[in-house]
Amino acid sequence: MAIAVIFGLLSSLFLAFTGDSSAYQVAQKQPMKLAAMEGLYKGQEGTGLVAFGVLNHKKKAGDNLEEYIFKIELPKMLSLLGYRDANAFVPGIEDLVYGNWHYGIKPVTERMERGTRAIISLTKYKDAKVKNDTVVMSWL
Repeated sequence: MAIAVIFGLLSSLFLAFTGDSSAYQVAQKQPMKLAAMEGLYKGQEGTGLVAFGVLNHKKKAGDNLEEYIFKIELPKMLSLLGYRDANAFVPGIEDLVYGNWHYGIKPVTERMERGTRAIISLTKYKDAKVKNDTVVMSWL
């Protein structure tokens, strides 16, 4: 029995640590995935973690319908898990797609445009490197 208790305690601690680090990584690197997993359309400060809920299938981005028909939420827990601050702003789907200038979130169209320019510049740099053109390489 003692071995089972020790194993259970260690497993619980390890699970809590890995779950916490996974939530933090998703919030930092894949905020759209986090917003979609939580059904979070509009970002907010001190966002709660939905422990159980029934999604409203009629909800669309930009309308005023509630995201959930019913939900049980742990207050401020999503902000705490994702940003290590219980009052942190967690961006929603609309913030990430349309931008939120108050929180410094650029719209997806602008980010895609910057990514396209970066890919073009990288292609030009690689071509210049093959040709050993140091002038073009330094310009890029």
